[in-house]
Amino acid sequence: MATSHTAETLTTFTDMLKYDYAPAIVRTTAEKSFLLSHLQSVAGKMDANGKGFIIPLQFDNMGSAASLAEGDDLPDSLPGTQTTCSITPKYHYFSVSVTGPAMQLSTGNTRAFAEAWSNQIAVKTRSHRQHLNRQLNGDGNAYLCQVDGSPSGVYVTVDNAYGLSGFNASAVNGAKFITPNMKVDFVSSGTVRDSGGVTISAIYTAASFPSTSAVLTTSGTISSVADGDYVTVHNSYGHEMPGMMLLIDDGTRGATFQGVTIATYPEFKSYVHYGSTAGTAEPITTNRVQVMLDDIEVDGGHVDFLYTSNAAWLTMGEAARAENQIVSYDTIKGALDTGWTALMFNGKPIYKDPYCIDELYAIDTRCIKIPEAGAPGWLEYDGSIIKQQTGKDQWNAYWGWYATTAIVASRKWCGKLTDITVTANKF
Repeated sequence: MATSHTAETLTTFTDMLKYDYAPAIVRTTAEKSFLLSHLQSVAGKMDANGKGFIIPLQFDNMGSAASLAEGDDLPDSLPGTQTTCSITPKYHYFSVSVTGPAMQLSTGNTRAFAEAWSNQIAVKTRSHRQHLNRQLNGDGNAYLCQVDGSPSGVYVTVDNAYGLSGFNASAVNGAKFITPNMKVDFVSSGTVRDSGGVTISAIYTAASFPSTSAVLTTSGTISSVADGDYVTVHNSYGHEMPGMMLLIDDGTRGATFQGVTIATYPEFKSYVHYGSTAGTAEPITTNRVQVMLDDIEVDGGHVDFLYTSNAAWLTMGEAARAENQIVSYDTIKGALDTGWTALMFNGKPIYKDPYCIDELYAIDTRCIKIPEAGAPGWLEYDGSIIKQQTGKDQWNAYWGWYATTAIVASRKWCGKLTDITVTANKF
C-alpha cells in the first residue's frame, strides 16, 4: 500500500523547521561572520517597482551660507551636491532535503525528525554562511578562482582565489572557496561558458596550504573552458553582493558604483592609500596607518574598527612588538600581555578574517549598511515549508534572504591601506 504524507504531518514538520531551527540559523549565521555581526541590517526603502532600494547620497557643500555686512544681499540658495541611487537586493538561498521514507519513519517522533534534518541543516547553513562571508570580503564579481592552463578531459587546474593574482609574489590557494559536490560555472569576458553548470567531484592539491594551485575533477569533459577563465558558483555570476574590496574603493575597481559615476561625483570615493608606487608592496608602519585615519577623520569619518587578513594582522602584531607596544603573546591563553585579545591601533581594535585579502580596511559603520527586503527565513508561500520534488519521493525546504550591502553615507568615512608586505602568507 502506498505511503502518503498528510497535511498534519507536513504542518508538524513545518512548525519544527520554523520555530526550532530558524532562530538558530539566523543567530549562528551572524555569529560566525564578523562583518555580518558588526554591520547593521536595515529595512531598505523600496523604489516604485518594489524591487530596488532607494538610497539618497549627499556630499559636502559649503554654498548658500555666508557672514555678511548689515544691509548686504542675503546668500543665494544654490543646489547642493546630491544624487539618488537605486540598488537591487541580492537573493541568497540554500536548500535541504530528506527522502520520503525518512519523513515517514520520523512521523510522530521528534527525535527522529531532528536526526533526519539536523545534519542537513548544519552542513547547508555552514555553506550558506561561508558564501555570505566570501561575498562580504569580495568585489561583487562572484569569482571563486581562475583556471590555470588548458583543461585535460575532466581535470581543471585552478589558482588565484577571488580571481586575484597572488599578493607579494606569494603562493595562492585556488581551491580556497571550492569543495566537492559543488556546482560551478566557468566565465570568460562576462560570458558563462557552460550554462548547465559543472559539478566538482574531487579536489587534489599537490602541497599543503598555501598551495599555488589545485586540480579539480569535474563531472564531465569541459572542452570549452580555457586558461584564464573564472570559476563562479552555478548561476551566481552577476548576482552576488559587493564586499569590502568594492565598497571601500577609489574608483579603481569600479568606475561606477551603485549607479553613481565616480568621474561625475569624485566625492564618492574612499580614501585608498597605496605604496609609494601603486602595486608595490611596502611594510606596514604606524605612519601609513595614521595618515589614512587622519584623512578619514578630516572628512567627518569616525572609524569604529580596522579589519584585515590573518597575514596582515600578524604583520601588524610584529610591528607593534618591535615598537614595544607588545612585549609577548601567550600562545596558551591566546591573549596579548596587554590584556587585549585583539590588536589595537590608537584605541581602534584591529580584527582579522581568513576570507579577507591582504588589505587593511578602516570602517565607519555609519557608512556601510545591509539593506534587506525582509528578515531571512524559510520560503513559505502556501502554508508549507517542505515541498515534494516533482516526480521523486524527495522532500525539500529552501531558506532565503533578500539583502545586499550598500554605501548609505559619505564613502570618505571609510578607507583602506593596500600594497602591504606581510611577514607570512595566510591567504
